[in-house]
Amino acid sequence: MNILMVHNRYRFRGGEDVSTEAETAMLREHGHTVVPYIRDNRDIELDTLGPGRGVEAVRLGGTTVWSHSAYREVKELLREKSFDIMHVQNTFPQISPSILYAARGAGVAVVQSLRNYRLTCANGTLYRDGAVCELCVGRKVGMPAIKYKCYRDDTVATGAVVALQSIHRLSRSYRRSVSVYIALTEFSASQHVKGGIPNERIVIKPTFLAEDPGPGAADRSGYLYVGRLSAEKGVDTMIKAWETIAAPLTIVGDGPMVDWVQEEVARNENINYAGPLPHADAVEALGSVRAAIVPSQWYEPFGRGVIEAYARATPVIAAAIGGLSELVDDGRTGLLFEAGNPAALTSAVEKIEGMSDLPGMSAAARAEYESKYTAAANYPQLLAAYDRAFRDRPA
Repeated sequence: MNILMVHNRYRFRGGEDVSTEAETAMLREHGHTVVPYIRDNRDIELDTLGPGRGVEAVRLGGTTVWSHSAYREVKELLREKSFDIMHVQNTFPQISPSILYAARGAGVAVVQSLRNYRLTCANGTLYRDGAVCELCVGRKVGMPAIKYKCYRDDTVATGAVVALQSIHRLSRSYRRSVSVYIALTEFSASQHVKGGIPNERIVIKPTFLAEDPGPGAADRSGYLYVGRLSAEKGVDTMIKAWETIAAPLTIVGDGPMVDWVQEEVARNENINYAGPLPHADAVEALGSVRAAIVPSQWYEPFGRGVIEAYARATPVIAAAIGGLSELVDDGRTGLLFEAGNPAALTSAVEKIEGMSDLPGMSAAARAEYESKYTAAANYPQLLAAYDRAFRDRPA
């Protein structure tokens, strides 16, 4: 099978970039030809992205809606080589949905991954001002996003994203071109259906780990948070919970709340801030703790940190929100607590501290990884999505 893999990389490498590379490598290992079509947000001048950036910001906004260069380049790629599938991972902001028209013109089946909520939410998270926000879900035009300047706190930039969503929704760009959407969880799928994507075109396929890091140590102590230091990740909930928890917590990551986190850590001898460690080091650290903490307050479509913990045979204490509720089997592979509730998180940690059969929960976490989140388990699911898309491609 010949696959054109389309992805707009993020300025700061994240889970979507890792997953795209993992799927590409997995397909190649199984003998498929995968040709990448990549744009990189590190190529955008930072000054272009801020408020009041004038002509350059408007030009980038226009590209977000329709990139003439991406359309021409993808059209030429599809003309030069016989592709079976165009797998679209992310087109925002430099590639744009213009490539869908190139694929439709060439008769190539399109698979679209749903790794965030950008098709219905200007900032892609369904989160605003410290709380979940669904004001724009299902609307033809997301005027609330413009009102609240949801993308980069800038009216012009937000207007460009809303224009992208509205124009392609009204012109039915996705409906006419995309045969199969891949959602990471049932919850993520349900949110996209509310946003207008046909339920019958969505398949559920989780993220996987390209390499098995192996289970961690038998003797464990303390807790670990690995992730972005930002409000939607529930960092403040975790810090507040640890005001009454005596067990040690290590925080790994970086983000807009880093200064606040460092100030709070200085006041609490039970918390250690380790900084933004290399990914391999963070995964290694997961194998020595009693549980990983995932305190998110937004609708996580998935939770890559959860399956990394499982691979290390580490239970997870996660907020019961979004896709996390599907990943953590409460009482078996970890514990769920009410999102945004420090007292509930404290209770969950105390339960783990007092658990006599933590090895049993660790074994269940490892078994969950082995059965669901390896490349061997994932490959047949991806291939099934491709086969279905090829059968159902637009005439």
